[in-house]
Amino acid sequence: PWLPGLLGFKSEPGTGSLTLLFALAGVGTAITVVSGYFSSLNYAHGTVTWPILPTMILLQLVAPLLHWWLAWCGAPLWAQFVPYLLLGLVDAFLIRAMLRWSHPFLGNLRPLDWDGPHLKLLFSTGGWMYLAGLGSAVYQTVDRLVINAFLGPDQVAGYQINNKLCELSLVVISTITFVAI
Repeated sequence: PWLPGLLGFKSEPGTGSLTLLFALAGVGTAITVVSGYFSSLNYAHGTVTWPILPTMILLQLVAPLLHWWLAWCGAPLWAQFVPYLLLGLVDAFLIRAMLRWSHPFLGNLRPLDWDGPHLKLLFSTGGWMYLAGLGSAVYQTVDRLVINAFLGPDQVAGYQINNKLCELSLVVISTITFVAI
């Protein structure tokens, strides 16, 4: 209930309950995360064409029309969000069903099992990935701080523009390294 006020939202006449709107948005975020998980599994296994259809039809055509109709009828904001929430839930179930039809073993929310040796390998490579990402962040931050300290803040933007080729090269090398790992 305190989040809308903390973020600077003020209730206006006709908006309805902002607390209810934010609560529904939290549920919508959870639905989007679960739906994204199943969509990613579909994409990873090459079923990329037909899982797009429910999302396109439900969330890009039907939900905005229902939203517009509810706004035209003068419904509060939380009620205008309900079509996105319900159709997002239907979309998540359809994407999960499509995954179960195409790859039944992936249709569970957690298809992974506890495997000690693989977990150890994941943590060991994950640690190196973290250090590689941290090194890149330190490299870019220190460069900007040094340029700012010695040449002034006006030179940082020019340095960033002139350093794009170096950063691009670093990203390509890092990506190749990550793929190799």
